[in-house]
Amino acid sequence: VGMGTDDGGQTYSIELCGGTHVNALGDIGLFKVVGEGAVSSGVRRVEALTGEAARAYLTARDERLREAATALKTTPDEVPARVIALLDERRRLERELAEAKKALAMGGGTGGAAAGPENIGGVAFIGQVLDGFE
Repeated sequence: VGMGTDDGGQTYSIELCGGTHVNALGDIGLFKVVGEGAVSSGVRRVEALTGEAARAYLTARDERLREAATALKTTPDEVPARVIALLDERRRLERELAEAKKALAMGGGTGGAAAGPENIGGVAFIGQVLDGFE
């Protein structure tokens, strides 16, 4: 616990509650922060795992990363770059699909449009069946 006064004369405290007390810091072992958030105004809560629980957590995360790398057909180090590349490719394909649907709707596709207008009841009509629209 640390107590003090800031430049404006306000008293503050800084606390770190580690739960069970230990004889030496080395008794804690591995320390992994797994969560953090606001409890109230000016108060933050940090959640962490220590020792064997932290090791098990990191081992499980590493295994999930390896599974993702296998699914993406890349190495664990390259997963972020591969995900970005796939997202970019998806955006490009979505744009191409939208442009193709627009061209088809405007009559630019080869969907079997009539060669010229057909006279139906005294009205010139050109019809085209469009598939693939939701």
